[in-house]
Amino acid sequence: MRCIGVLYSKPFENFIAPHTTEYRYKVFNNVILAIDNITAEDELDIMVELVKILDIDIEIAEEYKRKYLEIKFLFDTGNDLLNSGQYKEAISFCNQALEIDPCYINAYFVRGIAYSNLKEYEKAISDLNKIIELNPDDGEAYCARGSIHRGLNQYEKAISDYTKAIELNPDSINAYRCRSADYIHLEEYEKALNDCNKVLELDPYCAYTYYFRGNAFCGLIEYEKAISDFETALRLNPTFSNALNNYEIAYLRLDRIKYKNIIADYTKSIQLNPNEIKAYNNRGNVYFKLKQYKEALDDYLTVLAIDAENADVYNNIGDVAFKLEQYETAITEYSKCIEIAPNYSNAYRGRGMVYEALENHEKAISDYSRAIELNPSDSLSYYYRGDAYFFSDLRQHKKAIADYNKSIELNPNNASAYFSRGFCYHDLKEYEKAIADFTKIIEIAPANAHSSAAHLLREKAYEKLAKS
Repeated sequence: MRCIGVLYSKPFENFIAPHTTEYRYKVFNNVILAIDNITAEDELDIMVELVKILDIDIEIAEEYKRKYLEIKFLFDTGNDLLNSGQYKEAISFCNQALEIDPCYINAYFVRGIAYSNLKEYEKAISDLNKIIELNPDDGEAYCARGSIHRGLNQYEKAISDYTKAIELNPDSINAYRCRSADYIHLEEYEKALNDCNKVLELDPYCAYTYYFRGNAFCGLIEYEKAISDFETALRLNPTFSNALNNYEIAYLRLDRIKYKNIIADYTKSIQLNPNEIKAYNNRGNVYFKLKQYKEALDDYLTVLAIDAENADVYNNIGDVAFKLEQYETAITEYSKCIEIAPNYSNAYRGRGMVYEALENHEKAISDYSRAIELNPSDSLSYYYRGDAYFFSDLRQHKKAIADYNKSIELNPNNASAYFSRGFCYHDLKEYEKAIADFTKIIEIAPANAHSSAAHLLREKAYEKLAKS
């Protein structure tokens, strides 16, 4: 909240001498309004003393006080309306305040923000310009005007305003953070990094700043640093969807860089030996990991043209079809793999996932069980079977929890298993256990897709635990 009353610490004789009579009355009023929790007798004594120092008329001073109490009421009402999203009404009350005192800076500020929210940008900038005219040292006005320029994609003007705000207040976190975002838009990533680093010196727990710095690192193709910053942003704010999205993008770009040379090596091997099945299959697997499904499928089909009984490739094509939500094709390919290699556990798990997607839970459970029988160390099959028991109409909590427990035993970092088990405990009203699982997800995998939901469910579990 911007300050209304100002209690001056300098000697009044030195401070007031150069100013007009009008200004003296305003100083009187501001001093009186700034003094709280005093008796009426003490207030009268202060008023009498101020009248002497400022050489003003006490009756006129009382009128100023009445007028500014009215302005304060109008401003406070306008500010409350702004905060509640009633922008037109906020503007109306600010207009009334400015009719009484055309130099009342706070009313211009609130009215300017209201105009901005109504997308009446010229009027908003006009109000902020007026504030700067009345008080050239108002850093908040520069910041607010910079935000409007940014909304209009006028990034150079926005940066100029933020720079002025920083000049006036070198510790303005908001100005540094906003300027860093605009530098990123202009692809001036080093400058953005400098601003983000300054903000983190002042506030090391600002999720948005780690997010902006992560974006700057992405621009500089420093993806590992970007991933680290996005993870930190998600630890600080598990519901930060933009950070999660950019984390995934950075991870994919890093993988593309890492696998670029590997793809080149497989391509060279294929050029030397066009019938090299392993090279085609492995290159297809790399493309699959990079979500380049068309290229992966092309390589897998090339293998089948050479070896029509290759179980691995039928399984891999099933994986591609599943990712593309071509479920019937996926079932056909997984079944072909199992026909050729009856003990191929991954194909049973893959087909079980397809049946689960089609809500055929009994067939899904049957395939997961067969996968576990063939490979008792398959953490994922336990996890998926647990989901089939719990999230389906079957709602078999005990069997689901047993499978989640086994999955976590085999892989203690399986965040998805913690999430499902926490959800299951929540459904059973075992809130303390649910809270423990949701907390574990946030700790071990802040960038996991389930982390945001875990944060919200944990809050609900805390609420229900408090009521129980």
